[in-house]
Amino acid sequence: GFKKNLDGYNYTGEFYLGMKEGFGKEENKKIIYEGEFHKDLKYGKGVCIFKLLEEKYEGEFENNVINGKGFYQWKNGNSFKGHFINGKMNGVGLFLWKDGSKYYGNYKDNIKDGKGKFTWPNGKSFEGNFLNGKPNGKGILTILDESNNVISSDMVEYDNGKLKQ
Repeated sequence: GFKKNLDGYNYTGEFYLGMKEGFGKEENKKIIYEGEFHKDLKYGKGVCIFKLLEEKYEGEFENNVINGKGFYQWKNGNSFKGHFINGKMNGVGLFLWKDGSKYYGNYKDNIKDGKGKFTWPNGKSFEGNFLNGKPNGKGILTILDESNNVISSDMVEYDNGKLKQ
């Protein structure tokens, strides 16, 4: 079926009892979504392009919200592959920054929280606990040389992002 409004909204896909149901493509001024629908809502797997933000998400939806496993790409080149709850990074995932930094570990409401490993572009890494997005508590700090050989790997302690001496 097909549905079109004067405000630039278009839907092409399956309907059931007058509602979007099954596979379809929806487009308006803000988004292009192609994927599964249930009872008129984005539900299941799909790809959503946020036109104004120039961002893209590919993964699972529930009740029109990013929910479940997926991959999000920001305009600035950063990306996240992992688990989302209510549109926010929650649970385990891999965040890649455009500069080459990366974090693999636990997130809570878009913030690094719990066990994880952060690696800087030069290969230096901290593996341990994170709180409010910052290294916190004991963990392993590893420093590499230009050839990626380990120079040192020591037990260290962070306090709210600051390395204790």
